[in-house]
Amino acid sequence: MSKPEELPRTIRAEAVLVAFASMPLMRQTVFRSPKFLDGKIDKEVCDTLLVHRGEAIVIQMKAHQEPKSEQATRKWVAKQFPRALSQVIGAQRTLRERSTWCEHELSGRVEIPAGTIRPRHALVLLESEVEAHVHATDAPAAATTSQIPLTVMSIQDFLSLLRHLRTWRDLIKYLEARSACLGPPDSLTIGNEPALLGYYTAMRDSFRGCRGIVDARLVTARGEHIEPESAFRDKERHLASILESLMDHMPSMTEIVLPPDLEHMRNMLVPLDRGQAELRDELCNLTIQERAALAEQIGVISGRFIEEQPDGPLYGGVRFGRHPEHLYMIVVGSNPDHEMLGVHAMDVTVAGCVHYRRTIGISILLNQIGETMKFNLAKFGNVQPTVEMVMAGQEYFGHIRPRSVTVAR
Repeated sequence: MSKPEELPRTIRAEAVLVAFASMPLMRQTVFRSPKFLDGKIDKEVCDTLLVHRGEAIVIQMKAHQEPKSEQATRKWVAKQFPRALSQVIGAQRTLRERSTWCEHELSGRVEIPAGTIRPRHALVLLESEVEAHVHATDAPAAATTSQIPLTVMSIQDFLSLLRHLRTWRDLIKYLEARSACLGPPDSLTIGNEPALLGYYTAMRDSFRGCRGIVDARLVTARGEHIEPESAFRDKERHLASILESLMDHMPSMTEIVLPPDLEHMRNMLVPLDRGQAELRDELCNLTIQERAALAEQIGVISGRFIEEQPDGPLYGGVRFGRHPEHLYMIVVGSNPDHEMLGVHAMDVTVAGCVHYRRTIGISILLNQIGETMKFNLAKFGNVQPTVEMVMAGQEYFGHIRPRSVTVAR
């Protein structure tokens, strides 16, 4: 087997992209080199698919075989764009019309029946550390055959976007807003993503009023938020990464074991074998602002636990206007009996759902046992009020004053 440094540079670039995308988007949603059977030959659909709830960002990328000068890079970019464009457009048709498959490092062979994944956005990524134009004569005409919005940018800039935007919703929102804002020649110019993201951030996740790259550079150079409640990208990124590191440990989670007196609650507990997939979907559907809010609550409760050293666990709920049926419950404790603490987390979460009139509860449990941190996620659905749970909800949450509300972007 070839060592990583012996692999072709283009293959290594694809691997870097997949690894970079897998942490914030979750590894199970990132598909490298999906294929389809053409006669007796397996052919590649595209380099990468980023998938969420039946939709996909379709990516085709081109990297240098060896480093190039600035002038050579600009010529190479212009030459490579039409080829990559043709491939990413062909991938859209293939996903609609043919069954495809992917060998996934975690999920094994994943079959994708024709039409079950709808391309949402197409991305052509070209390696370039300088501003470059994809000025091939046939590029604008070819791009019109794409049935979905299409964006071209450098590989380096897309990795930076992943680093700062992190979630499916934030990424697709940015790409679609960018596509709607920019027209040729700006839409066919790469290497300006820091300025574009700066404008988008300053305008509270919007390209409102942007007339192109020059406008974006001017606003970004000011280094100020134009619209109130705009994002602080680095703060959100650091907070979101806390939750993402927990998400990465989902395979080690254990099933909640209900004692006999709580068997009547089993119909609300989503079984672990089904629950892991549903929880991944739920967490992938959060925005970076929502992930950051959950991580901030984890930090607040964990800090209180360290400071107060209570006899029992501490807890706190988080609610989002975009998810009117959901309650997210953070539970932090230190109990050698992890199963018992899991049952307590369930009790608090279901009681919270009843108290706040939510039908879906997701508990995030952190249990410090000596030097070991155990982590569990659980989902509870179809929560219906009972007299017992109404009383429990009042006991757990009746004395809690709601925290300040931040307007969602």
